[in-house]
Amino acid sequence: MTSSGNAGAVAQRAAEHVALPARAMMHSGVEDVAAMFKLLGDPTRCRILYALLETQELCVQDISAATGASQTSVSAALRLLRTARVVAGRRDGRMVHYRIADGHVRMVLDMSWEHAGHTGHAVRQATR
Repeated sequence: MTSSGNAGAVAQRAAEHVALPARAMMHSGVEDVAAMFKLLGDPTRCRILYALLETQELCVQDISAATGASQTSVSAALRLLRTARVVAGRRDGRMVHYRIADGHVRMVLDMSWEHAGHTGHAVRQATR
């Protein structure tokens, strides 16, 4: 086989190798993952989630005290997190107590924290 024929065969194999992952990347699940990371990309929302991760359940006033964010900011962030089903609320009279919605969210937060410990500075530099 000539070098140009060999190059064509290599290019064909590369195209076949990439075709499956490329189709997978067109799936709407990729958009959902990107939206989740965007939701987690706000430091206030992350502080809220890690506060809930540590304490199991908190009301807006307690989340505000734990994170240093205003109650207005906490309420706005919780509205987004609740809509995305990342947190859930339990009403007790006039109070709503918030918690992490499920084990998947806990796992993502735990893994993100661990990964940030390894790459935090590099990630902050890359996203500036």
